[in-house]
Order: sequence, then structure tokens, then C-alpha cells
Amino acid sequence: MNAEEFTARFVKTLRPLESLRTEFLNVTIDELILARDRALNTLFMVIAITMAILLTLISLVRMVHRSVLSPLLYAREEVIGLARDRLVPATQSQHYTGEMRHLFDAIQTLRGKLQERAVLTDKLREQAETDGLTGLFNRRTLDLIGRSPQNNEEEPERACLILLDIDYFKQVNDTYGHQAGDRVLKEVADLIRSMLRPADVIARFGGEEFAILSSGDLLADTVMRARRIRLALQRHEILIGNDVRLSMTASFGVASGPLGEAELPRLIKAADVALYRAKSEGRNRVRFASDG
Repeated sequence: MNAEEFTARFVKTLRPLESLRTEFLNVTIDELILARDRALNTLFMVIAITMAILLTLISLVRMVHRSVLSPLLYAREEVIGLARDRLVPATQSQHYTGEMRHLFDAIQTLRGKLQERAVLTDKLREQAETDGLTGLFNRRTLDLIGRSPQNNEEEPERACLILLDIDYFKQVNDTYGHQAGDRVLKEVADLIRSMLRPADVIARFGGEEFAILSSGDLLADTVMRARRIRLALQRHEILIGNDVRLSMTASFGVASGPLGEAELPRLIKAADVALYRAKSEGRNRVRFASDG
């Protein structure tokens, strides 16, 4: 047997093995392709499920934020705003249901109670600061203003003080009654108020006595203002009842000096001494203390 015969016989013997190898490779490739397709299908399914879960979670979070977290955060802002007296637009409770509606109903009730308290506080403050008959500041408020000057400089703020006392006021009460006396006090207060500047402070100092505090004015200017008020009051007629007209006069004391905790009492005393001089010299006149 030569080489060619041996090769032909050997190749013929190996041909079934080659076919078997080819078939094996084809089967293996098919299985791999099938496994790949299954893996891809599984991956796509996992991705789809994951996306669905993510979308569901996002929707759930947005729903929770819209229906729970956002209302709670806004309720927090409302409560903090009410606690700090800061106006926060009220949330309409009908926009919510269940416990959230109850929560905002409770906040709205709280808002209403706080508003009622604020109105009552303002009324109480007004009653504490003003004279109920004339509507002017009372002496307590004048003291607070005079003892707490507006500037913070080392040099004390200076002011002028006018004290005026209605002459023979007791005779009005004794002759015409206390209602007539109240009428006189109201008209005198209105007359004085009409002749003052917005920055001036006028108060009912007690009984038939009034006080006018003006910051930064010179004593001479304040004396002139007091004289104008005295003359206007003397010319003013007050109607008592249907046919009684009264012409009232007043005595004035004017003083100038610094404001402050310790200085205000000295300013009041100086104006009071000047007022006493005006009354002792015949009433219906203006007297002033030396500029302090």
C-alpha cells in the first residue's frame, strides 16, 4: 500500500468523524443562540418590570407628596406664620378629604381665634393708651413717649411741653352737670387737636388738664403756638343743650428741656410751675419756664 492509497483510505475513515463534529458544532451554536435569545428576553422582561416598578414608585411618590407631604409642609408654614403674626394665605380645606381636611379646618379655627385675639389686643391697647372720653392719649402714654425718646444719640432729644388747664371748669360741672362738662372737654380736645401738627403728641393729662409734647421745637415757637391755641379757645363757643353757649378759657404753662427717663419729670415740673404762675396771675394767659 502506497501513500496515496493510505491517505484515501484514512480520509474516508475520518469523514464520519468530521460530519459528527460539524453536527455537534451546529447543535452547540443553536443552543447558544437559543440561550442568548432567552437571556435577552429575560433582560427585556426585567427592564420592563423595573421600568413599571419605577413608574409606579414615581407616581406613588408624587401622589404621596401631593396628598400628604405638600399639605403637611403648607400646614407647617401656616402654623409658623400664625405663631409669628405673619400673614399666610389660608388653604381651602374643601380641597382635601379625610384627616387632611380636619387638619386645615383646625388651622382655620386657630386662625380665627388668633384674629379675634389680635382685635381684642388692639382694643385693650387702645383702651390702655387713650382717654375714653376725648380719644386723646392718656398720661401713661405721654409718659412712655417722653421717657423713650426716638433718637439713640448720646445727646438727649429735646422737646417742648405745654400744659393747659381749662379755667373754672368745676363751675361748668356744678352749674350745667357732668354731661355739659364732658361736652366741654371733647370740644376743647378737638379744637387743640385741629391746631397741632401730625408729629405733635397731645394727651389728656388729668381732669380738665391737657398736655402737648413737641420734639425739636424752640421754646419761643412753642410759646407762640400756645398763645394761638389760647386765643382760639377764647373765641370758640361751646353749645350746651339747646340755648346755652359757653366761652371757655385756659391757662398755659410752657417748658423746654431734654426727654428721657430722668429728664421728663423735670420737664413736667417746669411746665407745671409755669402753669401755676399763669393761674395765679389771673388765668387765661401763657407763661413759660426758663429754657433748661
